[in-house]
Amino acid sequence: MNKSEQKRLRKDCLRLMYPCMILHFIKEAMKLVVPTICAWMIGDMADALLAMDLERIGERIPLFLLAVCLQVIVLQLVTLKENLLLTQKGLEYDEYLLGLFLERPLEATESVEGSMLVYRLDVDAVNYYFNQIQKWTRPATFLVYVLFLIGMIVRVDFSIVYMLSALILGAAPAIRSRLISPRIVGAEREKKEYEEARRAEEYQMFSARDFLTGYNLEDFYVGRMRQSFTRFLQGTGRDLYTKEAVDQVMNYVCGYGVQVLLIVLGALLVQNGVMTIGNLTAGVLLLPSINTFYTFLAEQLKEWKAEKELESRMTLFYSSDAESEKEDEEARDEERVMVLDHVGYCYPGQETPVLREISGRISPNQNLWIRGANGSGKSTLLSVVAGLYRPTRGAIRTRTGDIFTPRTLQRLVSLQDQAGRIFSGTVEENLFVAQEQKEAAARLLKEMGFEKELTSIVTAGGENLSPGERKKMILVRALMRPAAYLILDEPFNHLDEQGKTILIRQLQKRGRGILLVLHKEEALGDLEWESWRLS
Repeated sequence: MNKSEQKRLRKDCLRLMYPCMILHFIKEAMKLVVPTICAWMIGDMADALLAMDLERIGERIPLFLLAVCLQVIVLQLVTLKENLLLTQKGLEYDEYLLGLFLERPLEATESVEGSMLVYRLDVDAVNYYFNQIQKWTRPATFLVYVLFLIGMIVRVDFSIVYMLSALILGAAPAIRSRLISPRIVGAEREKKEYEEARRAEEYQMFSARDFLTGYNLEDFYVGRMRQSFTRFLQGTGRDLYTKEAVDQVMNYVCGYGVQVLLIVLGALLVQNGVMTIGNLTAGVLLLPSINTFYTFLAEQLKEWKAEKELESRMTLFYSSDAESEKEDEEARDEERVMVLDHVGYCYPGQETPVLREISGRISPNQNLWIRGANGSGKSTLLSVVAGLYRPTRGAIRTRTGDIFTPRTLQRLVSLQDQAGRIFSGTVEENLFVAQEQKEAAARLLKEMGFEKELTSIVTAGGENLSPGERKKMILVRALMRPAAYLILDEPFNHLDEQGKTILIRQLQKRGRGILLVLHKEEALGDLEWESWRLS
């Protein structure tokens, strides 16, 4: 991922997740500061109780009760609100990333396994925005806590030796994490790669379940997955699990060992009159918040190391030629005329290009009929113009010479291609229309002779539909989308006479900005057409 993509990735995450960052900061600051206040008040009241100073105890109780209320009630409400907001904003972030993925050129996305995409959204995107939330909130949280702790130490007049001991001993978890985190981060990366490959295998096995059952190949595939796990376990897996187990043991040793040492040290200082029992009590009660502080610090060190790795896994959603939405909007509004400058395209793995040196001008004010023999590249040219494929030679430019990005082209075009996809769901969900377009889409489908209701269930690939019904749905999907260009690839295939009549009427109603590939000569009304012939 280059610096431009990295900057955009971070900016997008910050823009979408900043409300969660605010709540996260409040929650973690309360986790550190509120227990510190409670410890301070309890220690002070312990000294007052030993001195039988009831007035001093009465002065401390309101602040202590306020701190308890913040800890028991307010902190839980803030945590609940943060979790709800994380769910909402996390979904919005996933939707945004999925939109970026779908706007990339088809050549960059068609080879991506569905399981990989799901894993990136479900796991990597979540890990990344948590990484960014902590990156932006933890430094401020640390600053607030340190300033509050310094103010409390100055006011309470703690023993310097005792407090320094508490702070040094409390650093044990951070030191432990600092020593082991580089090794764990590398092993966790390999674990993620294994889990991703495992998901892909499971996805393939589920997709081919009927074939595997029919040919009794289930045991073979399960055995292959078992072998994959054995290789992972013998390599990275065993080492990772060993390190994690050692880390857990050291965590318990550090946690309880520090408490014992601090109590022993405090008892010696009290015995020698260096500090009070209240100070000892407060210091021991402060230890959990000090440990939490160092735990946060250790986690932050680990997150800083993991940031680049997480960003590299988010590359799937970002491409090097992607501009911001604002830039795309400005380019689209300023210039919609396409100038094809010696455009060529060669499919990956092939030596002979399908398109060669195509030059010409396409305007939203004209209608273009593209002709040619089978294999001449007509459909490929439409895919290039629609931004699905990036030219391997030449470019599509504006009249001022700037190059159209695939993302901008996709927003300019409404495409009906021959391989139009039908997804499992309802008829309405397959049309991709806004709520206000729902009635118009239903009316157009009915006019074309489509008898099913919008709520009718459609299976994947439209297997429960006739070829004509599938074609009508794909056409209505394209006709209902507002765009500068309407691109139709063999739109009359599989249509009955009623469907053809309504389609021609819709084209006449639109009047311009139509790009058409058609083998057979059809009566297209009184529309005027320019013609390109590909050889």
